[in-house]
Amino acid sequence: MVDQHCIARTLGSQQAVAALQVLLAESGAVSRSEIARRVCEQFHFIDSLGRWQLASCQKALRSLDAADRIRLPAPQPGGR
Repeated sequence: MVDQHCIARTLGSQQAVAALQVLLAESGAVSRSEIARRVCEQFHFIDSLGRWQLASCQKALRSLDAADRIRLPAPQPGGR
C-alpha cells in the first residue's frame, strides 16, 4: 500500500517520469483513466483493500502534466 503523498513523490522522480513517458508513447489513444490504471499496475499503487489508487494517481499525473514533465492526452468528453 502506498499513500497519496508517496504516489506523487514516486511519480515525480526522474526514473518514474522516464517510465511514464514510455508508457504514454506506447499507450496510443487511450483515456486518462486507462493510463492511471496502467500506472497503478506498473508501480503497484494499491490500497489496503487491494484496489488501485486511481484518484491519487490521476491527481499526480495531472500535476506532472501541468508542470510539463509528461504530456497526457486531452480529457475525453464525459470523463471516459
